[in-house]
Amino acid sequence: MLAIRLMQLFSENKEDFTKLAGILGLYFQIRDDYLNLCSQEYAENKSYCEDLTEGKFSFPIMHAILTRDLELKRYCITLLERFGSFAYTRNILQELDTDAREEIAKLGGNPLLEDILDQLLNWKGAGDVVKTPLGCDQGEKPETKVRGQDTVQEPL
Repeated sequence: MLAIRLMQLFSENKEDFTKLAGILGLYFQIRDDYLNLCSQEYAENKSYCEDLTEGKFSFPIMHAILTRDLELKRYCITLLERFGSFAYTRNILQELDTDAREEIAKLGGNPLLEDILDQLLNWKGAGDVVKTPLGCDQGEKPETKVRGQDTVQEPL
């Protein structure tokens, strides 16, 4: 927006281009997110699904994550388990717990902080992946909103 205003300093045109610039910026970003995941040409010129490699929460990825579709969520959990993401997370949590306890000891110890760390260890009992979210019956259908001709899963 600053660039537009700077150009207008040297122009007769004083129209407000803020909304158009915002729309075009959003359009180009979402287009780039889409092509990053779906375009063969994009993959050949950059790299295959670079946004996934870089851990970016692009537009299509955010749409999938924000779904209320229980089957899709279960599938995602299955993939996380299959690819070792839960095991990796548990290892990192254990390392951080150990590091925090060592640092507390170096600083002279603190029983209250150690108690807090003990309480935070509840993740160790969560080894069994929850297949059905709490409060949801197996037969419950997620709510959907219809936009245009496509059915879109959206959080409510």
